[in-house]
Amino acid sequence: MSEDIKKITSALSDKTLVNEEKVQRPNIDLLIKRIMQERRQERKNNITTIFSIFVGVAFISYLFSQG
Repeated sequence: MSEDIKKITSALSDKTLVNEEKVQRPNIDLLIKRIMQERRQERKNNITTIFSIFVGVAFISYLFSQG
């Protein structure tokens, strides 16, 4: 009887080890790199937006000054 319990517990522990091995935590360096890339992309978008607004305001002011 006790041998059966030992076999069952060892089988269960083996299954949990297999499940734990499958679930891997993400690499911190990879996450930091991804965050930095997202911030860099966001910064590019902000610069592009500010530049386009500046060009638009300059163009509109040019049109009104010629009128």
